[in-house]
Amino acid sequence: METSSRITVHAYSEIDRVEGDNSLRGVTFFNRRTGKSVARPIENLFVMMGAEPNYRLVKEFWGFRENRMAVRFCYESHDASGQWFRSYSNELGESDENGLMIFRHASINDLAIPEAERLFHWPTGRRPDDHPGLRDLDL
Repeated sequence: METSSRITVHAYSEIDRVEGDNSLRGVTFFNRRTGKSVARPIENLFVMMGAEPNYRLVKEFWGFRENRMAVRFCYESHDASGQWFRSYSNELGESDENGLMIFRHASINDLAIPEAERLFHWPTGRRPDDHPGLRDLDL
């Protein structure tokens, strides 16, 4: 993907805003590493989550009321240089009458950690059911 002239990869980024009425006209990206937002005119968008190498996620439901929910999550991943990160977040969401998410806000903080401090060790894929949760790990 990164070598295609038709694809731009916005690593460590979140979508802040989308623009357009009946079709997509632009997107504003927020880069968590640089702290900067950038707006780009685009007509097509492909979102890929969890693309960090060796990404491991633990997510816990925190609470809900009517069509709103709150969850906490933490994930570990490393960058191309091999530096490991643990990323912490609280996420708020709101769904429409069909249960589809219409609003999501997540505040994510990335913390560089030595590989020896990693807590999430399982083979690539789904987290095992018996793996400790965030509360069990004091996170």
